[in-house]
Amino acid sequence: PRILSDMESQLELLLQLLGQQQQQQQLPYHWLPPAGLGALLQLLAAVILKPGGKVKQALLHVSRGLQLVEQQLAVQHVGPTTTEASLDHIHTREVRGCLVLQVLLLEVQQQLQLLSANYAAACQAACESIALLQRFPGLLNSMRVSVHLAAGLYAQSMNAFDAAQAHFRKAAASQDSHMRVCGRCLAVLCILSQDGTAAAGGQRQVSRGRELLGGLVESVDTRLGYAERAVANITSGLLLLAAPDSSSADKSDAKQRLSKALKLAHGRLQNHQVVSQVLLFMAPLQIHNADVAGAHSMLTSSFTLAKGAGDLPAQVASLSMMQQLYHHAQQADKAGQNHNYLLRKQEDLSSRIQEAESSAQQHALVLKWDL
Repeated sequence: PRILSDMESQLELLLQLLGQQQQQQQLPYHWLPPAGLGALLQLLAAVILKPGGKVKQALLHVSRGLQLVEQQLAVQHVGPTTTEASLDHIHTREVRGCLVLQVLLLEVQQQLQLLSANYAAACQAACESIALLQRFPGLLNSMRVSVHLAAGLYAQSMNAFDAAQAHFRKAAASQDSHMRVCGRCLAVLCILSQDGTAAAGGQRQVSRGRELLGGLVESVDTRLGYAERAVANITSGLLLLAAPDSSSADKSDAKQRLSKALKLAHGRLQNHQVVSQVLLFMAPLQIHNADVAGAHSMLTSSFTLAKGAGDLPAQVASLSMMQQLYHHAQQADKAGQNHNYLLRKQEDLSSRIQEAESSAQQHALVLKWDL
């Protein structure tokens, strides 16, 4: 709470300073209009809050940022029906800056809504980003890969793994190293998620995953950013575990990679969602090593983090694994209580997915866009 309070106060000071400089005309150079700079500060605040699961506070900053961008675009005579062809070429630079900010804010908004399992709202945010690219294809061409990644994340949340994989492959073709690594890794995770492949260990799917992941299967370059290293370690570790001929050495290597990802997620990224996911992946390894207490501790921590952010899929996954532990330990009372709680969570998750799918036109647009 103290850190959150400090950040809010620092943001307010920055906004006040920005206003003073605008009034005194002391801005050293004109990069973005003042409203655009204010929107950028709101975006940064949301990005800082998101990893810690502060969904409501982050969404509030996103909403403020979007309002500022829309106000500035209105000043520049860019309305809901304006297209790139109708723009005055003299003002395209300022307009482009605001449009890029708008897409970035919508991207963070969608990520937050996916995290809190608000899939219908996430679909709406993705549709708004796609509409902006359709209206301003040249000005926003550099954002196309980012929107593909966002569309893939939505499709993945809807269990539409073929569409998700196609979007992630588009991102993997980017020249940007972050997009390239994340796109490849997320596409591989989709391959492993299809038809329970990760559990069944289908050799064909594992081979496809290894081919797509390339050199990251053998080692993860430490020159990559923290986020890229974390997702690469997770993906390569799960590939090792999914192989039907996985040896004890492979399992040990996989555990080491997942441990590295956990350390990065906790110590460097401070990303509660990634920490929760990695704990879920590591718990079966503890069970395999007959460390039931360690597995239970991991699942409890994973569930606590997921519940704090409203991450329903992670809650369902952790409760499902806990159910297996209680049955194995012949703890009937705990198994019964956990089962009832699990059913409620599963029903809640299912209803949220159905709500998003009920907007069939928007749902289909996100799944099929630019494929």
